Amino acid sequence: MVRPRQMAMINTAYVLPPYRRQGIASLLLESTEAKCRTWGATGIHLGFIEGNVAAEAAYRKAGYVTTRRSMLRSLD
Repeated sequence: MVRPRQMAMINTAYVLPPYRRQGIASLLLESTEAKCRTWGATGIHLGFIEGNVAAEAAYRKAGYVTTRRSMLRSLD
């Protein structure tokens, strides 16, 4: 079980289109996870824009699972 205070968060991750599907996202996740472990994190929370199928597939391949969904409403 992951304790909330020991949770790291990935706010943004992006690989430029010409470099996609070369394992770069996996390497970024692996190195980020290793660094978070050195800081004492026991888990990582990340988010992505719904419909970003490529990102979701990359995160699932790396072992991430869906735990919740959020919603947004514009006030404009």
